[in-house]
Amino acid sequence: NSTISNTAISAAKSISKHCGYNTMSGLINGCADYLVDHIAIQLIHPSLYVQGCLVLQTIITYGTYTILPLITDCKNALLLSLDQWCSVSESWSVLHALAKRLKDWIELEESGNETSIQEDEDEGEVKNSETEETLEKKDIDSIAHYFLEYHAKKQEDEEMGDLSEERDGSEEEVNNEATDKVPPPAAQAGVDIIQRCTHHLSSTDNALRLVILECLELSLIAMKPVQRVLLPEVHNIWSAFTHRLIDNYLPARTKAIEVIKTMAIVCQDFLRRRVVKEVWPKLIHSLEQLLPGSRNPSAIYQYSFEYKLLIMIIRVISQLCVQLGASVSECEEVVVACVPYLSSHTPKEIQRVCVETLSVLAKYDPDMIWIVIVQLSPDLFLSSPPHHSLKHIKIPHCSTEEEYFENLKELFQVL
Repeated sequence: NSTISNTAISAAKSISKHCGYNTMSGLINGCADYLVDHIAIQLIHPSLYVQGCLVLQTIITYGTYTILPLITDCKNALLLSLDQWCSVSESWSVLHALAKRLKDWIELEESGNETSIQEDEDEGEVKNSETEETLEKKDIDSIAHYFLEYHAKKQEDEEMGDLSEERDGSEEEVNNEATDKVPPPAAQAGVDIIQRCTHHLSSTDNALRLVILECLELSLIAMKPVQRVLLPEVHNIWSAFTHRLIDNYLPARTKAIEVIKTMAIVCQDFLRRRVVKEVWPKLIHSLEQLLPGSRNPSAIYQYSFEYKLLIMIIRVISQLCVQLGASVSECEEVVVACVPYLSSHTPKEIQRVCVETLSVLAKYDPDMIWIVIVQLSPDLFLSSPPHHSLKHIKIPHCSTEEEYFENLKELFQVL
């Protein structure tokens, strides 16, 4: 209930101000360690302790980047429960909230903006929690400790002798490789979510599959800046994901097509061959499967899942071709599958979307679209030769030319 939720948020903001915190995020950051301690054990059995999942979801939603190390144990307990038990909707709600926040957190990690991170940490502190004298003492102690270590290290180097440059270089490369293998905390959380999506995409719960696909999409968007971490995970999830493109539950199939569009934007050339080899046949199968129902439909057809799925497929085709830079031969089969939807017997909105899709493709390969138009309606081009010295070309007319004529005429104007 939105009224209850808004009232609770207002109450939390008032409590924050009275407790000396600047924002509600500061209150959550300041109390997160106590809350996490209390709910960590409950998350091993999320179906029995739903309240623990709700509390963790709230911490993630309204907390800042500094809570991420604190909730790592809770996240691992939740992932362990998903590995040991069947998928629980409450657990996926928490992962969904985490996936939403990852975009900002990963950008913060990649930017390396220490000032932003420090400001984020300061939000959770209570006013006047430490005096200036204590802070100054800590600074002096840390500086003294640094110089003592530096002096001891310098003496040791003088006794042992200088190391060779080649050895230094090799050690640095090994250290860098070891560092690269360990992603930052937010990126690691994204990896964990995608890995769980891989194992649970085949869930028999229709509603849960939609939530899992949504988590996957959010994680892909968030991890775009860390391609070195993202691409191996996309490779691992690809086989399980492509089966959702022919899911019997049409909303899940529609959502999977949205995810493949996002995946193409994020991964680009990495997916081109995979899309052509595995995605195009599934989209063509869906277009052929949905064609009979789109012919002379009833008045309620535009409110059906079939209609929404069909609109989504036709729109995504042009976007995938553009994003992946697919060649003419790679697009030809899927364009041919779209052509029957130019018929006047299909709903107006489907005709309009199909014309828009083919118009976009015409900018990249006008010859292919020209051939399609000539085959369906040769009179648009070949009614009379451009010069009297040229012979009239006779092309057999399509028996259903009239139902395509208006849309082909509009498409011809783009060429």
